Amino acid sequence: MISSYLKAKLLAKVLRREEFNVPAVYVSLHTGDPGEDGINEIDGIPRMAAAFSHVFQGETTNVTNLEWSDMPSTGITHIGLWDTVKGGHFLWGGPLAVLKQARKGDMFRIPAGELRIR
Repeated sequence: MISSYLKAKLLAKVLRREEFNVPAVYVSLHTGDPGEDGINEIDGIPRMAAAFSHVFQGETTNVTNLEWSDMPSTGITHIGLWDTVKGGHFLWGGPLAVLKQARKGDMFRIPAGELRIR
């Protein structure tokens, strides 16, 4: 789901030609639907910088592996996209295809090409 913040910025960019640049995109992990505000982000797990492929037929994917080490014991249901590594603006969120259960100390990995944004 695209956030209210990003919707407003995109409309202003397209319809009013206002500047809008996102210098980097960071991926967060969530224990529930992040909604439009990025809620349910897993505490203590850093956001990972991500690069994405060119948009083709309305879809883009991550171009490198995204890896989180030393996970807490938790269920991961959603991911989020942010414009900064801490704080910042929530841009977009969506569910994983399958709930992932992490055990304490596990590594969670999203291989290159597997994070599909449509």
